[in-house]
Parts: sequence; structure tokens; C-alpha cells
Amino acid sequence: MVVKNKRQWLLLRGLTRGKFHWCDFPKELAKYFPDDEVTLIDLPGNGSRNQELSPLHINEYVTDLRDKIEKKGSLHLIAFSFGAMVAIEWLNQYPEEIEKTYLINTSIKGLKPFYKRLLPENYLEIFGVLFKSNLEREKIILKMTSNNLEVSEKVLLQFEKIAERHPIKLENLLRQLMAASSMVFPKNIQSHKVNIFVSANDRLVSSENSMEIAKRWGLAPMIHPWAGHDMVLDDPNFLLERLNWLNS
Repeated sequence: MVVKNKRQWLLLRGLTRGKFHWCDFPKELAKYFPDDEVTLIDLPGNGSRNQELSPLHINEYVTDLRDKIEKKGSLHLIAFSFGAMVAIEWLNQYPEEIEKTYLINTSIKGLKPFYKRLLPENYLEIFGVLFKSNLEREKIILKMTSNNLEVSEKVLLQFEKIAERHPIKLENLLRQLMAASSMVFPKNIQSHKVNIFVSANDRLVSSENSMEIAKRWGLAPMIHPWAGHDMVLDDPNFLLERLNWLNS
């Protein structure tokens, strides 16, 4: 039974990342909203579902989540990067199922050139990680996605262990990239259900992408001045405080 006025926070991570990469964020979110439900799930091909085949189309990720999520309150999606694309498509297809979305550092095909969706200085690094050890790979990924050196050094060994337990298949990485590259911008989305968070100093994906999405939907984005692509890792309190304000 769904309790009236209870929120269910569903957390969706980015490309090839899983629920374990949220670190302490879910616990801290639960402290802000003790009466709500916090739900973590891996997208197919990621994390604990690394043996599954990642779909080639964003709408298939939506279908997967709708089949697997047991609704326990009004649905609030906190979605990061690739996960935010899934959240957008879910809201586009089934707006009646979503109460609010909180989209962090995402991008959609056709709004900005491809070299803005994935900044060119990262191309060699991304393909190079395929041939590195888990430790070196995670070190490179953190270098690209985090601007908080203290935090990235703290989680490095933790992320290495995640990579050892739940290795990502190259095929699934490529399939997720294909899904991301083919998503079409939904013009008529219920934008009053959308909140956009942008890292001004994102060195992986240009902040222009999220800014353009906000502009087209007539929204005022919430801009972090120094965080990297992984805003949740770099400064979780920035996000938590604004989630609290938006729901007060």
C-alpha cells in the first residue's frame, strides 16, 4: 500500500556506474527525509546486473525500471548523467507516474555538437581505460569526473573493489553509448516536474548541455560553481540542501 504524501526517492546513476557508486548519499538523503523511501537500483548491464545485456534504446531502460520498481510513494527521480536521460524518457512517456525529477549534468542529442556532449580532451583517456587495471581505470575516471581531490582519493580503493566485484563488459559500455547517442530531445515534456542541476566546471560533459535543456524547457538551473561531472561525489551537501528546499 502506498502511504499518502510519502515520497519514494529513486536514484539512477550514470554510464556503466551502479548503486554502490552513490557512496553515503542515500543514507544522508534518508536523514533529510526520514519518513520517505529511498530506492537504489542498477540499470541493466551495470553494478549487480553486470551480466545482463544493456539495451540499445533509452525507452527500454524505462520499461525495465517500470517492471522492477515496487511503488512505495510518489516517485521522485534523482538521476545523474546517463541515468538522467532515462528519467527524462520516463517522464516523457509516463508523466502520470512521476512526481518530480532532479537531473544532474546530462545531455541529449541534437542540442549541442557531439564534442560538447563528451569533451574531446577525454577521448583518449576513455578508450585507454579499457586496457588498464581496475585501480588505474578508477583513478582515471575519478580524474575526469571529480574536482574534489580529497574525496576522490578517499573513494578510490572503494571504487576499485566495486570494479572487481562487478566488472563492466565492453559490450555493455558500447551499447549504453549507442543508447545515449540516439536519444531524441522531448519538446513537450511536463517541465514543471523537472529540476536541473549543473556543474559549471564539468570537465567531462560541457555544462552547456544542461543549460540548453533548462533554457528550452523554461527552467532556472541550479548551478554548482566548482564541482566536476560527479556533483554527488564532489559536494553531496549542495544537492541535499537544495532537495530539502525544493520539498519544504
